[in-house]
Amino acid sequence: MTSSLRPGHLLRAVFVLGVTSGCGNSLGPTDLVGRYTLARVNEAPPPQVVGATISCDLLLTGGRLELRTSDWSALTLDQRQDCSRVGGPTSVTSLLYLGTFHVTGSTLTFETLRSIDDTLRFAGQIALGGVTLSVSDVVRGLPGPIALQFGPRQPL
Repeated sequence: MTSSLRPGHLLRAVFVLGVTSGCGNSLGPTDLVGRYTLARVNEAPPPQVVGATISCDLLLTGGRLELRTSDWSALTLDQRQDCSRVGGPTSVTSLLYLGTFHVTGSTLTFETLRSIDDTLRFAGQIALGGVTLSVSDVVRGLPGPIALQFGPRQPL
């Protein structure tokens, strides 16, 4: 009898079995402490266009997610605004969000306060040593939602 599983499928099946056959404990905040690098923007490697006007393109070029339990956590998104198609400048900036995070099941929520009445919440899934967040901040020029995949986790 021959197996119909290809090597990639077999590896995936073994990994899923290994992950799901554990003690049943879910990950807690201390399990996620670390530094994560932006790996994908809307399922593609950076840089990626995340917004555009007639004159300019807004690209996410990189980013980092630092999760800490004893201090502020940080989400940094590197962006480039390119207005060269109309003879304008190209500028490079970084958006910095300081906040806290909490975990419910396999969902991580990063929260940052811009004011008492204006809390931003970016939520997403924890999987395979990485974090995916759905980010939208129209006030700071990020239309959304934008799916940002960070990982793998590196120690602080």
